[in-house]
Amino acid sequence: MLCAEGYNPTQLRAVTGSNATACPADASGGTAADLNYPTMAHRAKPGKNFTVRFPRTITNVGAPSSVYTTKITASGPYVTVTVAPTRPAFSSLLQKLSFNVTVSGALPDANEFVSAAVVWSDGVRQIRSPIIVLIVDVE
Repeated sequence: MLCAEGYNPTQLRAVTGSNATACPADASGGTAADLNYPTMAHRAKPGKNFTVRFPRTITNVGAPSSVYTTKITASGPYVTVTVAPTRPAFSSLLQKLSFNVTVSGALPDANEFVSAAVVWSDGVRQIRSPIIVLIVDVE
């Protein structure tokens, strides 16, 4: 996954602590978007349209029959965030459900970023999943 994100051998050694770490010739095996972390991040090129999909799984830690509503917050007019489904409904404690967050748009300048978040609420609890889009002018 780190190789697909563009890490070089020096950066890989810093992360893994091993000199034996190397990227395969074809490093397209996955991206950070595929990790089931609450935070979602994407690097985009300036002025270029992008769309990235973040598949995620959530686990019900609330009441056995919980329905969560979705609120999307964003900073700036340059990105659109959608979530499906928008109202996950659980029928049991520790039940797992899948959802997708799709982020699309374009930012005009390099070295800019936009932040957003998906906030889930069952009326008692709020769970926040931050989103960051960083615009980097790298060839």
